[in-house]
Amino acid sequence: MSALQVGAPPHLFTLYIKKATAPPPTRETFAAELNRQGFGKASEIYHQMQKQTPSFALSDEDLNAWGFTLLSNGDVPASLAILRLNTELHAESWNAWDSLGEVYVKNGNTSIAIDACRKSLSLNPGNANAVQRLAALGAKP
Repeated sequence: MSALQVGAPPHLFTLYIKKATAPPPTRETFAAELNRQGFGKASEIYHQMQKQTPSFALSDEDLNAWGFTLLSNGDVPASLAILRLNTELHAESWNAWDSLGEVYVKNGNTSIAIDACRKSLSLNPGNANAVQRLAALGAKP
């Protein structure tokens, strides 16, 4: 629209029209994309959203809680996808590795559970839960 179209002299105002951008991603939009594309694409979707909005982040605590909610709802594959993403994004979190190990135990994948528990223990030598889980799995810390 120009100034002349509204009956104003051309020097009075300038109107700039800018194309709208998508709203910044949130945990809810991330979850919606996972439901649409599949939890197996969690890492890919997360990185796409973060590329769009570099400030987009999911906390260790939020991902951990979400993973266990999915587990309690019986969705082991989705739980594993979220907890694997948690260890990718928060690789120095002993709790993220401990939780991933716990879900791998419940999934029956002992060797990966042992690796995750050992990683958790290396990050937090005082993690008694990892020591107990390793012992129950017949593995040494």
